[in-house]
Amino acid sequence: MVNTELVSYVKDVLGRGFTRSEVRNGLIKAGYAESDVDQSLSLVPEELTFGRRWKLALKDPSGLFAQVKDEQGLGHAFSFLLLIAAIAGVLFVIPAFVIVALFFQSLLPEVLYGQSLALVSVGIFALFLLQSVVGAFINAGIILIFARLFRGDGTYHQAFKVVAYS
Repeated sequence: MVNTELVSYVKDVLGRGFTRSEVRNGLIKAGYAESDVDQSLSLVPEELTFGRRWKLALKDPSGLFAQVKDEQGLGHAFSFLLLIAAIAGVLFVIPAFVIVALFFQSLLPEVLYGQSLALVSVGIFALFLLQSVVGAFINAGIILIFARLFRGDGTYHQAFKVVAYS
């Protein structure tokens, strides 16, 4: 039989930042049976850190969507999207920086060249982030419209999570 008090305690302690192994070892030292501790730990889902979300998005997208489907709000999905967009933006800005440098070098006097190059690169990065975020919200709406056309019953939050994690 499940010890609901132990499960609640495990949730609370994990929520305070202790690792699963620390909780397990501490409870066993406190006299709880290994089977009860393991059962309680198995009933508390692992927190989805950024690294775990990234790993699941690459290796098991359906598993990730199953875990985040009922997550409240868009905070985690939005943060994930923003971080991935920032990484992609940096990777996009580097070649754009080189192209702009080659183009502006012949057009601008040497005094303005460095300042203009930095400004254009920052602008490209900012536009890339803006396009990624705004595009994700618009795409989620489009996905939801098509889902409803085919009698889907998902929510906008779920559609946004599909876009953010894919």
